[in-house]
Amino acid sequence: MISLSSLLSNVSIPPDPIKVFFYNNYIVELIGGIMLSIMGLLLIWFLRPKVKIAPKIAFIEKDGKNIYNIKVINKSYIFQLVDITFELTMLKPKSTPKGMNIGIKKINLVSDHLWFLSRRQGAINRFFAKDIYATYAIVITIDPDFDLLKEWKSEENTAACFDLKVIAKNNFSGITSINHEKFNHFSCIKNGEYCHGNSLQIENNN
Repeated sequence: MISLSSLLSNVSIPPDPIKVFFYNNYIVELIGGIMLSIMGLLLIWFLRPKVKIAPKIAFIEKDGKNIYNIKVINKSYIFQLVDITFELTMLKPKSTPKGMNIGIKKINLVSDHLWFLSRRQGAINRFFAKDIYATYAIVITIDPDFDLLKEWKSEENTAACFDLKVIAKNNFSGITSINHEKFNHFSCIKNGEYCHGNSLQIENNN
């Protein structure tokens, strides 16, 4: 007499098609790899320093000299910026045989390095501590011996432009980013000073 258990043992059960699809389908593996790559890129983007550079240059006259300032802001509400370097260069077209090249000249700044910029103030940050000095923003000053507007308007530099680079690290991840703002015409120079905080507006106090 044949038992029920022996009959069932001889019956072949077809494999689950869903399991077969997910275990043996290379498309699923490919999609999974792509999703992991996208998540990694998003994480890197999230941990990169976020810097905003003013599109206008502020100009004031002080002690008989023309002072030119450019404001830089840490846009992150979570992370601080550390080991920050500033570099201002003049880019000027230069005639060469069979074409044009770009000549580069470094412009001196009063200070070209800063160790720390705090995180931007949000509602939560303001609840714990109020940053009345807006330590997430800094104003970079061009060397007063270099009269930017006068040099820019000179006949040999009318086609030139200026480029400010900000190289900074995220204090948590250590990821470094390079942000830059290009000033293409001397009309970007505006008389006045930057407003307090995260504003990039320039107002004349006179």
